[in-house]
Amino acid sequence: MKHITKLIIGLITIALVGYSKSEAEISTVEIVTPSYSTGDDRLTPGNSEAIVSQKKSSGQDAESYFEKAVKHYSEGKYEEALADFNQAIQLNPKYAKAYNGRGLVYTLLEKNEKALADYNQAIRLNPKYAQAYNNRGIVYRRQGENEKALADYNQAIRLNPKYAKAYNGRGIVYRKQGKNEKALADFNQAIQLNAKYARAYYNRGLIHKGNRNIEKARSDFKKAADLFKQQGNQKFYQDSLDQLRKLQ
Repeated sequence: MKHITKLIIGLITIALVGYSKSEAEISTVEIVTPSYSTGDDRLTPGNSEAIVSQKKSSGQDAESYFEKAVKHYSEGKYEEALADFNQAIQLNPKYAKAYNGRGLVYTLLEKNEKALADYNQAIRLNPKYAQAYNNRGIVYRRQGENEKALADYNQAIRLNPKYAKAYNGRGIVYRKQGKNEKALADFNQAIQLNAKYARAYYNRGLIHKGNRNIEKARSDFKKAADLFKQQGNQKFYQDSLDQLRKLQ
């Protein structure tokens, strides 16, 4: 029996003009993948390989290429992932998740126009695809198209009011526009929805730092550092510690 699960595959760091690299807001792009009854609802590189081998007896199809693409992406094999997403789309031109997945790879390779084309197609095929709106919003934000980014984050939230990542992304845009109260409200909501959302704590810490609420900023950066360390994200763990040192 199939379930839908979220596999977060990749971090995109967006640095705002006028801020140092260590003050970059943190957001994510994501892909939704089908999962199978393997004793673990989460799709991991280990069990995705098993899924692919199980399907070989019935021949390769679009879904198995999609699974291979996710596995290759998780291993950092982006060209192989692209090839498999291409094959999945060739076999099933109406496979919205494959367009979203390929768009994700293009986003991380900074091929923004190709990424936008794929997210657009994913949304045409599935107008209720919240993840594709979120991912397209990230590309628009990278391009400085803040109003388009806001429209996509708003739509993602309308489709899924519990979508913590979309609140985090929208908060980043609001902060970029100097709308700190709205940004703070979105980061608060992201944290309320996901108490272990390290990126949202980090981004909220930047708001508190800018507002000179030093104790609140310290608390958020410390929480972010603890969570990033638990999650094995050494880079952003160090960034959070750098922020704490600046506040001493």
